[in-house]
Formats: sequence, C-alpha cells, structure tokens
Amino acid sequence: MSKDQFFENFHQLLSKQERIEVELCDTIYYFRNSKPHKSEEGIENNGYDNSNGDYVHIYPKDHVFFRYEIIRRLGNGSFG
Repeated sequence: MSKDQFFENFHQLLSKQERIEVELCDTIYYFRNSKPHKSEEGIENNGYDNSNGDYVHIYPKDHVFFRYEIIRRLGNGSFG
C-alpha cells in the first residue's frame, strides 16, 4: 500500500523512528502490528540498537524497512 494509506490506517501503532522510516518509503510491503519486547542491551533507537548502532532485537514477524519480513534467525553478529 502507499505510505499515505499506511499512515491513515496505522499511524497510531508507529514509534517515532518508524514514522521517520515510513516517510522514506514509497510503498509499504510488510508491517507487523504488534509491538515487540525491547532488548535489555538496547540503549539506542528506542531500545532496539546497542551503543554501537547494531540492531540487537531480532524476532519473527518483525520487518526490515517495511519491506522484508523476518522469518527466523540464521546466525549471530552483523551478518547473521
């Protein structure tokens, strides 16, 4: 759906960071409409990134830039 349609339907479910990310998209391909639990080590990006800027909370049904769905974890580290 277009980002305008997406905002109209889901704006109340978005964090500040997600609203910024949606503004950069033309089309929204995937969105999970439930909030995940934040990582205990997450201190940046509303608790989702560590102090190095690494995304530390991976979980099934999450999205990457409203385009890709995370199905399962494949490994650890920056390329996991």
